[in-house]
Amino acid sequence: MRPHIFVTADPVDGLRSVEDIRQNIRSGHAGNLWSSQKEIADAELKNKVYEPGDVFPGRDAMSAGHSNRDYTIVHRAGTRTMRAALACLITEDTRYRDDALAQMYALFDTSRWPEWRDIAHTGMNIDLRAGQLSRAVSIAYDWLYPFIDADQRRWIVEGLDRCGIQPFFKDIEAGVGWANGTNNWMTCVVGGHGIAGLALGEDHPQSQELIDYAHPRLDAYFDNYGPEGEFNESVSYANAHALPLVYFSAHRYASGGGENRLASFPIADTCRWMIYFTVPPGHVVPFGDSHIGLPPSAPMFATVADASRDAALQWFYLEHSKPDDPDADPWELLWY
Repeated sequence: MRPHIFVTADPVDGLRSVEDIRQNIRSGHAGNLWSSQKEIADAELKNKVYEPGDVFPGRDAMSAGHSNRDYTIVHRAGTRTMRAALACLITEDTRYRDDALAQMYALFDTSRWPEWRDIAHTGMNIDLRAGQLSRAVSIAYDWLYPFIDADQRRWIVEGLDRCGIQPFFKDIEAGVGWANGTNNWMTCVVGGHGIAGLALGEDHPQSQELIDYAHPRLDAYFDNYGPEGEFNESVSYANAHALPLVYFSAHRYASGGGENRLASFPIADTCRWMIYFTVPPGHVVPFGDSHIGLPPSAPMFATVADASRDAALQWFYLEHSKPDDPDADPWELLWY
């Protein structure tokens, strides 16, 4: 049954259904998250879809001038696609579906988005950006599933296959470095395509291959952490702990709650390690390759608190969540 990524179509013990979400957003923090996401989705209904040359507050002017597929524009395009899909799922208002499809159409159009790769990342077919976009589009596909017809589903799967999945397999066959790495490249690119496999399921012939490739690598990624959950890169980079959690949260739902990897070591321990390195007024210690004033990645604490029933992590999440952040990942609403 679809949807089955971060939310279920029908009630499942231990997981949240679409109807549960509709009840949750009536008040409280979930209500604030929903109000913010819906306000952005409503505003985006009136705006053109995102393309690599777009300029907006927070976008690097040089990247926009070169129509580069940098993190900022890719994140905006991906979150718009997911946000509109989630708004359609919750409200059943097909205007949001049409907005998500319009952004997908642009992403699949090589005259508008020539490739899903940063121009600075040479010697490979895809990179972090394809990991982001394959993840976002496939999640949106799952959420939109009840509202699109067979031709639209086929068109989305074909676009994902051409822009993300087949270039992913080509890079693996060529022995690209990120395939077995121990940093955020592996978790983003491999994890993003693993989520594509989970989301597409039987609709793509290589879905299981994507999952089988991603799952053991993301699980083994935690072997690089310290014995008390210490992250394997600098403190500021510990926000990248969220990347494997996105995959395992998706897998928890796609498997119907059959595997709850989020409750196992070192996931909650690493979140607590991050708490120790968060200082007033709410930023991680600027040590190593860092940005001054970087806030902790709060959304991941919500899904780990839910999976492990950890009240301290829930408290930390509520202290640092920013419901009005225009770049917030839409899945935060489903994780809380």
